[in-house]
Amino acid sequence: MTNPLKVLLVEDDEFDERMFRQLVRRSDELSCEVVIASTLQLALQNSEQSPPDLVVLDLNLPDSRGITTFQKLHESFPGPILIYSGTTDLALTQLALKQGAQDFLVKGEADTIRLSRAMLFAAERGKRLEVERSLASRNRELNLLFQVHEMLLPELSAHQFPGGSAAAAVFPAERASGDYCDLLPLDDSRLLCCVADVSGHGLRASQLMLTARATFRALATTIHDPAELMIAAGDLLGRDFPLGSFVTTFLAVIDSEAGSMTYCAAGHEGFLIRAADADVISLSPQTVPIGLMHLANLDAPETQTVQLNRGDVLFVPTDGVFEAMRGDEAIYGQQRMLQRITELRDLSPEDLIRKMCATIREFCAGTPLADDMTMVCAKPIH
Repeated sequence: MTNPLKVLLVEDDEFDERMFRQLVRRSDELSCEVVIASTLQLALQNSEQSPPDLVVLDLNLPDSRGITTFQKLHESFPGPILIYSGTTDLALTQLALKQGAQDFLVKGEADTIRLSRAMLFAAERGKRLEVERSLASRNRELNLLFQVHEMLLPELSAHQFPGGSAAAAVFPAERASGDYCDLLPLDDSRLLCCVADVSGHGLRASQLMLTARATFRALATTIHDPAELMIAAGDLLGRDFPLGSFVTTFLAVIDSEAGSMTYCAAGHEGFLIRAADADVISLSPQTVPIGLMHLANLDAPETQTVQLNRGDVLFVPTDGVFEAMRGDEAIYGQQRMLQRITELRDLSPEDLIRKMCATIREFCAGTPLADDMTMVCAKPIH
């Protein structure tokens, strides 16, 4: 059994009120609870304090007359309004419908069936409009989020720092990405490279990514050691991330003057390609992803240091790069990725990423990306 329709009848004439009640009482199709408001002011108060499913409105009241009555109520009450008035003015009827009234019935001309069905249909149309408004609001929020992503994560950005150059790119599978990459100059001329990949896809992952980005950026203003930064971010994000969500992270600080790089990796692998012999060094994770650290009860990770030579290339991808898939379900693969990077190692970081992206898209042969594809590339010493 459906719940009774909550109806606010805005009517100051007792005879018309009794006639309305008799008509709806006779209906086999309609079950409703009727509340009366005899003035527009009372109607405004009632609709705000206890919003009805439907307002049945007489246009001529002691404190308001004509179309103004509808306009004032419609401004404050977003739900369906059925006008039930004595006027037969066609122009007024058309104006009310144009401005948002669900229907317009003339007193004395509506029998039980016509009135009850008009009320039911108006209430249903009101529900549909409410859903449409909710969807429109949701779409506006989504578009705003997408604009934030596009602003914060440009598709490809390049950065020059003392002694070297770097580039970072995010190619999202959808409009909002769960990947994050950053190149942050430190106050002593070093460069912090950050790559992160939130578990899952879609809107939820992208919202968590924005939280992770803000956390890393805020902490990096005072914490420059990659392991300390990872631990601090893990402590903050681990408490905020929903259970089961995590973010793999790679942090590296490049010091061209010292000819070295310090890094810390949480469930995320980076690669160093040596210029001299194209040897590939795996920069393996020292700990589990952020979001799992506080659950694993592991020893705190320590920063690792590697020496750099002129022309060496740091390359840190997310798994969307080497797990890119074409239509026959063949995967690009990590080995093929590293081979291509060694072939491109003499290019600038920006051109290397462009070429790498073009290579993968050529491999996929038109198959859409199934996962966000993110890369950071740096040449610490020219």
